Amino acid sequence: MKNKILTSIQGLGPKISEKLINYFVDEETVIKAIEEARISEIASIKGIGRKLALKIIQEFHSGMNGIFSNEILKTEEVIKIYEQISEIIQSYAQTQFIKDKFSLLFPLPASKINIIKDRISYYKKNIIELEKISSEILQKLRLMLKKIKPLKPLDVKNRLNIHRIIITDIKEEYDKLIERDIEKYCKILLLKSFDDKELDFFNSFDLVIFITNTKIDQKFLNRIENPIILDNSWSISNIIPEVMISNFIGPNYEIIQTAYKLIKILNHLIKKSDLFSFDFQDLNIDEMDKLIFYIKLLDKNGSILPGNSLEFDKYKQIIDNFDGIIADQEIWINESIEKEIKSSKTTIEGNQIFNLLKSLDDSNAISFNNLMEIIPLNLSSIIEKTLTKGREQLIDKLQLDDLESSFVFDIFPNDISFPIEADNYAVQKLKNQLIKKKIFYEFQFLSNIAKNLSNLQSISSKMVKILFKLDELLAVKYFKDEYNLKYPNFYTNFRGISFKDAHNIFLLKEGIESVPITYQLGNIPSIFDCDLNEDIIILTGANSGGKTTLLQTIIQIVILSQMGFPVPAEVNIGPFDEIYYFAKSQGIVSSGAFETSLKQFADAIISPKSKLVLMDELEAITEPGAAAKVVGSILELFWEKRSTSCILVSHLAEQILKVINIPFRIDGIEANGIDNGQLMVDRNPKFNYFAKSMPFFIIQKLYLSTTDPKKQKIYSKMMQYFDDNDNNLKLKQN
Repeated sequence: MKNKILTSIQGLGPKISEKLINYFVDEETVIKAIEEARISEIASIKGIGRKLALKIIQEFHSGMNGIFSNEILKTEEVIKIYEQISEIIQSYAQTQFIKDKFSLLFPLPASKINIIKDRISYYKKNIIELEKISSEILQKLRLMLKKIKPLKPLDVKNRLNIHRIIITDIKEEYDKLIERDIEKYCKILLLKSFDDKELDFFNSFDLVIFITNTKIDQKFLNRIENPIILDNSWSISNIIPEVMISNFIGPNYEIIQTAYKLIKILNHLIKKSDLFSFDFQDLNIDEMDKLIFYIKLLDKNGSILPGNSLEFDKYKQIIDNFDGIIADQEIWINESIEKEIKSSKTTIEGNQIFNLLKSLDDSNAISFNNLMEIIPLNLSSIIEKTLTKGREQLIDKLQLDDLESSFVFDIFPNDISFPIEADNYAVQKLKNQLIKKKIFYEFQFLSNIAKNLSNLQSISSKMVKILFKLDELLAVKYFKDEYNLKYPNFYTNFRGISFKDAHNIFLLKEGIESVPITYQLGNIPSIFDCDLNEDIIILTGANSGGKTTLLQTIIQIVILSQMGFPVPAEVNIGPFDEIYYFAKSQGIVSSGAFETSLKQFADAIISPKSKLVLMDELEAITEPGAAAKVVGSILELFWEKRSTSCILVSHLAEQILKVINIPFRIDGIEANGIDNGQLMVDRNPKFNYFAKSMPFFIIQKLYLSTTDPKKQKIYSKMMQYFDDNDNNLKLKQN
């Protein structure tokens, strides 16, 4: 089933699937990463990148919900506005995980109103609880949240340097070991019986793990240096504890401990609130304390910290100091022998002197062995006694047991020579034996930790999930507070939008002062005192008067509402299934672009779904003579479908009036003149009002600024064509 899910995701071909499996180890973990929307982590894999990672995850989640973003966001222009909104929301998240989650949220259609309402209800309820906590504490929590990331096991496959063998006489257990990929970490053998034939081979490993239900001969076991006996109830924790521990070290080490601190603070803060009440019911605080206790026995690399295992500490210290102890002992033996010989008195007879002279070689040197043959016996006994004492000191310094002590004689044998030199082979043999002891006690300790951590593994995931929820809620809260957002009211039996005191969040983001706008479109119950219910509106007014900003504000409100977020207005909304925005064309439009635009309009007109269509100076798509006819026919076709709420911004309202015969409304954003070259505008549209355009105010400015009667007459004549009353009499109210 999982394999089918993986291969069915768009963008996941064999090569990309292989990259994901290599990174996440197995398909199950890949699917979990996709389900959890770990975009940044997937994007970090060589050969994938953020664009493809986002596409893979969007396809997966859209497919699971049965909805794709392009089913509601129908034009490039509306998608761009959505992406800008999404970026603003993401900026309030402290964790990349929640930034990624926000990037996957898009407005849902009216058919998913329950999901939209549930999301709004969730944010509303929990943000109320967050507001009970002081802003200073919330800010501290936000800073700590920056360290929280999804938990990912450290890849120990290539990092582990373990030299152990697992031997079993049970075929089923052997198959289980192979199936669980234990062979990636250590050698596995299936034997019919355990005997001495392979003893040397077994002892070449640091640890020999037997998995058997039969009793192993004790004499055989005594000859195994580091035996571990397990039955068929074995787990990863007691054969490769490093794998289990890998879930808690590396980057996870600090994440888990930071998560623990945050959860403890949060638990204290929310005791008398409903915030995360369900999550904390599922989170055992005592077990959380145990988790941290065991993690703190290790460092971030998974090594045992000093003071936690006496046996391991002992052998680690011995190994760390081993070479120095051997070298120091060698020096002590030689210095002691030299001192004893120099302080001793002896008599050499004449024939001994003669024999010494005879033993001179070509370099006139006397060998130590020749010297020892003729010097008195007490000098050789000095060397032997010093060696004995040196061995005893070495045994004491290395804290060797009886078996280990037997290696010391080979390091400093009784061969009478000078200077005394430690036997390198014997030194290395003892060191290897001590290293094996250290490994044995390390393994025993890590196995115990791994066993305890395996029972607590879900706790760390639960902590991190709660904190991701906290980050999401805090992000929405700060976004809401920053822009003074309100929660929308939905009317599922109506289509349209009615809002009061709306602000454009793009202007607010740039620090531009925004005039609150109140407006109404469609048959939605009004949120202010208004009884208008037209679905088709032509919006008139001077350039730079705010018409485009109004369209963008409407889109912002609709997108945020249907994403399940608070919005920059008091609003009633009848949700839409599709959103279209045709932005103002820049420059001359080619015939090809005109054809493409008409195809988009045809698709929108044909669609039976409830839709919002916003068009900004659509007349620019063709030549002026035909523009009013094209635009007028489009408006009539939208009205005939009775499924569209539409606003057209146009300077051709007068011409369009002559070609359409449907119920509609003309609104105007009224300009009051030009002051110091700046257009003075009332940004709130006037209903049923034909607003003056920019040329009128330029002509008016020229009329008022000239003293030439002839020119005044010319400008006055021009202004008559812009007469307010004359234009407004032409409004059709069918």
